[in-house]
Amino acid sequence: MGDVSDPMSLGSLPVAPPVPLPAQKPWWSARRFGWFLGGAAAGVVGQVLICGYWLHSFASFVSDAVPDTMFMVTGIAALAQLVLFVGCIGAGIGALRRNRSLGVGLIAGWPGGLVAVALGLVLLFSFA
Repeated sequence: MGDVSDPMSLGSLPVAPPVPLPAQKPWWSARRFGWFLGGAAAGVVGQVLICGYWLHSFASFVSDAVPDTMFMVTGIAALAQLVLFVGCIGAGIGALRRNRSLGVGLIAGWPGGLVAVALGLVLLFSFA
């Protein structure tokens, strides 16, 4: 029967050139670094508040010697640390898809706060 082309065939279609996607800036770029600092600051401020509460109560325990209050304050501080840990890590993981810089900042803020409090205590007691 010979070469009869299919009347329903469109033949070869032109191929569209690839469209480049806009380059996404890394989380440490200048524009996104503010989000990272905001997340890290939230963790650090939480650590400072919780540890400051505990240290203030410890100082009043040493001066007043009321044993029951120190046990209660330590329990409250431990519970607040657990809430801060779960909040920073949970919110950080949740924010990684929407705003990577904020998520990384929240995740880094909790241990960064522990380091900041430890360094602050070392500096405080080294000059005392």
